[in-house]
Amino acid sequence: MEWITYGLKHEYYKINIECLNSTFNLIKIIREGLDSVDHSFYSNILSNGLIDKFKANDIDQELKLTIIATVGNLIFYLGHTLDPKSLETLLDIYKDK
Repeated sequence: MEWITYGLKHEYYKINIECLNSTFNLIKIIREGLDSVDHSFYSNILSNGLIDKFKANDIDQELKLTIIATVGNLIFYLGHTLDPKSLETLLDIYKDK
């Protein structure tokens, strides 16, 4: 999970986009492929990493579209395991966008 937080905090937006694309697919794998693990552990790490990027308004259009899709995927597949405060924050940002 360290590579996700590194990729999301990187200065170069193309690295952010590739990290988000990987995260988009990883979310589905965590939900469907790891039945015997605690999904909330992964979902909270991912949501904490995504919230800062999702709040940003001064980002590249391609990055903005990718973060919106990734957060939507997180809510769809792992929303039930998210911390209620994180879920509320993500939904409020979605509403504003």
